[in-house]
Amino acid sequence: MEIEKAIAHVGMVGAVEEDDDVLAVIRGVLLPLAPTSVRTYSSDLADLFWFFRGRPRPPLRATRDDLLNYAASLRARKLAPDSRRRRLVVARSFYREAGERGLLTGPMPIRSVAVKEAGSVGPPALDAEELAGLLALPAQRLTDPDPRVVRAAARDHLLLALLVYTGLRISEAVSLRAGQLGRK
Repeated sequence: MEIEKAIAHVGMVGAVEEDDDVLAVIRGVLLPLAPTSVRTYSSDLADLFWFFRGRPRPPLRATRDDLLNYAASLRARKLAPDSRRRRLVVARSFYREAGERGLLTGPMPIRSVAVKEAGSVGPPALDAEELAGLLALPAQRLTDPDPRVVRAAARDHLLLALLVYTGLRISEAVSLRAGQLGRK
């Protein structure tokens, strides 16, 4: 029910038609998320759709320049860096889902829009040394004679690296499918 309310909210803000393919894309983005993330993502998607109201192209026909302008608008509104980053990550999720559904006519337009701003390295709560130590923790278990421990250590390292270097939330990372990995 939370997802349907969220979809209705995004549709109302962005003037999305009931039968629009966009609704299926929004549903695809929101389905794997926890309820609190659904609310946050729907708010961020509503912001993206509000940006496109009155513009010459709808969100699914957006160009790289449209999305660079969206990123600039987030800065111009003086949103906190974490809020800007999260909104761009949500936009990236939207365009990734649209691409997987074959709804984009060209390359993914947000691919070249920087999610992390220059100078930001890792989570703001960790300095570079702490981050390196965190990523090194699973490596200590790679020499264990038990292959299950080695597999778990490799998985832990992959998950930590994915979270740190992509800005994904935990709910996004654990809902990834194998076919979604390896994208640039």
